[in-house]
Amino acid sequence: MAIKLIKKRQGVVRGISKTYSVFNFLTKEHCKNLSVAVSKAKN
Repeated sequence: MAIKLIKKRQGVVRGISKTYSVFNFLTKEHCKNLSVAVSKAKN
């Protein structure tokens, strides 16, 4: 029973970290696009 819980928790943690890395990547891309848009707007 305890082993099942540990496995389940590991799966959840892995899922969260995967989601977080994707979110992080999207945020970085968004910031790049935003800065490009701002620099274009200034010119």
